[in-house]
Amino acid sequence: YEGIADNVLEVVEHRVVNHGKGEWVRSDAHVNTCENRNQFLKAYLRRYRGVAKKYLQGYLDFLALVLNEGSLWFNIIILSDYSST
Repeated sequence: YEGIADNVLEVVEHRVVNHGKGEWVRSDAHVNTCENRNQFLKAYLRRYRGVAKKYLQGYLDFLALVLNEGSLWFNIIILSDYSST
C-alpha cells in the first residue's frame, strides 16, 4: 500500500511483496502479521455480534490498549480514571 508511510508516523521502513508475481515472502517482509491481526480482530468483534459504526473506534481503541499493554491494561484504566477525578 503506497500511502502507508504518509499515514503512519511510526513506519520506519515500508517493505512490500508482490503476490501478483507469485512472491509471498522477501526476507522478513510478509503479510502474516497483518493477516494474524485481522483474524484476531474479527474474532474479538464477533463476540459482540455486530458493532455500530459510532462505537467501533472505542472497541478498536480498547483492543489496541490490551494488545499494547498486556496485563497492565486494567491498572492503566483505573489509574487514569482515578487521576482525572
